[in-house]
Amino acid sequence: MSAPTLDPSACGERIELLLEASAAAGPVARERAEELVRLVVELYGTGLERVLELAHEAGALDDDLLGALAADELVSSLLLVHGLHPYGVEERVERALDGVRPLPRLTRRRRAAAGGGRRGGRAPAAARQL
Repeated sequence: MSAPTLDPSACGERIELLLEASAAAGPVARERAEELVRLVVELYGTGLERVLELAHEAGALDDDLLGALAADELVSSLLLVHGLHPYGVEERVERALDGVRPLPRLTRRRRAAAGGGRRGGRAPAAARQL
C-alpha cells in the first residue's frame, strides 16, 4: 500500500483559505461553509471509530496494529482529533521521550570512542534539554 500523497498541512491551510473566502459572500455563507466542514469532520470521525470497532470485533485490533496506527503521523493526528488515539497523553509523551533519550548517550559514546570527554565543560545542547 502506498503512502498518501496529500500534504495534511497544505490541506488544512487550503481549508482555512476557503473558509475565509466564503466570508466574502456574507456571514450566512461563512456559517454554512463552517457547518459543512464540521459535518464532514464528524462523518470521518464516525467512520474512523467504526473502522476501529470492526477491527476489534474481528480480533485484528492487537498491540501491533495499535502501535502502527499510533506511529503513523497522519493516522495518529486524525485519531487524536476525534478522541480515538489508542494511547493516553502520558504514554504518548513517554514514547516521544523514549525516541529522543538515546541520542545524548550515543553522542557521549562516540566522544568516548574517539578518546574525548566533555570539552569546554558543557554538555551538548541535546543533553541539556533532557
